[in-house]
Amino acid sequence: MNIKQTFRVVPQTPLSISNVIKGQIPTAIYSYYHDQDQLSFYVLRWDKLDPRTGKITKDILPYCYIKLKNGECRWVIKWPDFLRPLYNLPDILNFPYKPILIVEGEKVVEAARKAFSEWVVTTSSGGSNAADKSDWSILHNRIIYISYDCDKAGIKYRDKVIELLKNIGVKELHIIQTEKLWGLQNAITT
Repeated sequence: MNIKQTFRVVPQTPLSISNVIKGQIPTAIYSYYHDQDQLSFYVLRWDKLDPRTGKITKDILPYCYIKLKNGECRWVIKWPDFLRPLYNLPDILNFPYKPILIVEGEKVVEAARKAFSEWVVTTSSGGSNAADKSDWSILHNRIIYISYDCDKAGIKYRDKVIELLKNIGVKELHIIQTEKLWGLQNAITT
């Protein structure tokens, strides 16, 4: 595919992402914004039952809006080739005095937003190995809490995020060592 440009901001008139997806409907569609209301890209999640193991597995795919060298524009499965905005950026911008809660993954952000309205909840895109692909500078001089999965990938993510936050200068940085979201709720409310 001869890509000329990956749009940082999706133009106002593209074909809806729901018209692009073929086959199984995703479990969730997560919208990433460049600013208050300027769509940047999507992350789609499919939760599926693995018939061999009986466990739920996930597939996560990014969709970017691109322009080909021939001038055609369309959605493609691709990670942005620019520094990515944090998830839930409009709330980060709209609530500058609320503390920030960083978690792993959009699914956890959505659950935590319901449980912790006193915080703005966010994450980076691309999983625990891609924290450095996001622009964390928007969190400069903010009060930050990080909750992470207590596994090898979660600890690596936590450490990378701490490093990135120290480089931009945050007001306060707190670590909440919990493994599950409801454990996080107990840590906050007790």
